[in-house]
Amino acid sequence: MTLSLKERILPLADVKRAAFNARLAPSLDPKRFLGARTPDLKTIAKSLTSKEKAEFLRSLPHGYIDEDFIHIHLLNTLKTLPEARQAVLAFLPSIESWCQTDSLTFPKIKTDDLLELALEMLDRPESYGRRLGIIWIMKRASKLEYDPARFFLQKALTVDGDEREIQLAKAWLLCEFMIYQPELAWKTLQNPNLDSQIVRTAIQKCLDSRRVTGFQKTNLKRLRQTLSAQ
Repeated sequence: MTLSLKERILPLADVKRAAFNARLAPSLDPKRFLGARTPDLKTIAKSLTSKEKAEFLRSLPHGYIDEDFIHIHLLNTLKTLPEARQAVLAFLPSIESWCQTDSLTFPKIKTDDLLELALEMLDRPESYGRRLGIIWIMKRASKLEYDPARFFLQKALTVDGDEREIQLAKAWLLCEFMIYQPELAWKTLQNPNLDSQIVRTAIQKCLDSRRVTGFQKTNLKRLRQTLSAQ
């Protein structure tokens, strides 16, 4: 079954797109990229029978990143916490790059359930497991009321790890909170105990974002100047 799936992906290969995608994820072997278009991979995922889906999800690790993306598309259709927990723990050993974590968002899982799973992931030994937890908090908790949003933000920011994938996720998290929870994000960025490099990276992400207001960007530039003077 897996071979037939590969046979369906191979004709979709695009050398230029594969090379471009590989440059975005330098931690992965470039040979694992076929460069198939995301809509085409989603079409394949939707066409699989229940039996084919079950067999494919068990056939880890996959050879091509394109297969990982099909795997992720299938996981993103799950609707219950137990299913999501089991599936992500099975897939986690195969995750080696941000391009795998950041597409896995479980959009059909209830927010309370996904945030529960996010807290569990923050304690994982795998750095990309912790990144998943941060990403899910960014996606869901940033839109909560102030107090619960603050709780989850602090949980994510206190996650252990100086790996690049963790530091960048924290900066992205703060940028997203600046959009949905500007008061909370601003207070957090001014916290002297927060890693200054994370703050600088978060500020730059905010300055690059079209969703952050001009007024906010002016204040962020002032904060960056203050950091530079220290």
